Amino acid sequence: MAYSARKPRGSSSRRSLRTAVKLDSRSETIRQWEALVDRERNSTYLIQSQLPSNRKQRMKVVQQYYEIVDHYDIDRSVVGIAINYFDRFVSNYSDERRYLLAAMTCIYLAAKIHSKIKISAETMVSMGNGYFNRSELLGMELCILNSFDWYLNPPIPVDFLTVVRPLINESPIDQTIKTELKHLVQYLIELGLYFPFENPSSVAYAAMLVAMKHLSVAAEWFDALHLEHTPHMTDLWVDRLHQVYSRQIDQIDAQLWMPYSYSGDAATVSKKRKRSDVGMVCAENKPKRLACASPTDVKDVFDNN
Repeated sequence: MAYSARKPRGSSSRRSLRTAVKLDSRSETIRQWEALVDRERNSTYLIQSQLPSNRKQRMKVVQQYYEIVDHYDIDRSVVGIAINYFDRFVSNYSDERRYLLAAMTCIYLAAKIHSKIKISAETMVSMGNGYFNRSELLGMELCILNSFDWYLNPPIPVDFLTVVRPLINESPIDQTIKTELKHLVQYLIELGLYFPFENPSSVAYAAMLVAMKHLSVAAEWFDALHLEHTPHMTDLWVDRLHQVYSRQIDQIDAQLWMPYSYSGDAATVSKKRKRSDVGMVCAENKPKRLACASPTDVKDVFDNN
């Protein structure tokens, strides 16, 4: 007697429910992404101009920000907020002699508002090595607040990754690759902060494309979301992130790994890591908060000097 295959009862309804959940997740991701795009287009958060002569100085500011947040165990997303403050402020601020004070005030303000871990004004003054005092720091803080009209919650590139992360988790990708993908996208976004940008969404979108290419992940599921709004900007960022990341891999050194691999009391550097591991899960015994290495000694690929 032949038996026909029978499906478990309720399997079709469960499958329909899973499909509905995926569709809801997809719709919600698109809605949240579009909401962030609307915010980045708000004139309040736009960078009015960039001064090419200050590009190298700006890169030093970003590296200093990463050093500060890593030292004080502050979430690195605060760097994205601080550099947004800095870019918005200096684009309308002509006194280059006060850039250091403005830069230190921006990271102080960003941590004060967006981090559970605060940095005291006295600590910031000590970091300034006598360049400014507490009164000047607090005066610059008030100046920045008034300049922004107290708009202090800008959309930053990592916000777009946060929106897409649930779909990465639901995507038909190997679980290990999913983890590597999320870490690499975050690392690429952090690299992107070294360079002036007007559209955080373009940086995040390009970081996704570059990460998927480096990990040989099919991008059809991401392209199908139709989240790209500025293709020309995305192309520029794909090129820049690809070249900068490739250079980071080529120039990997102990400084990149030292905070993430430990042996007893002495920091050690793993020399067996694959080149493609940079920016992903770097060591089994890394501090729990650190999912990937902070980008350091980043060079502008379009600077011949």
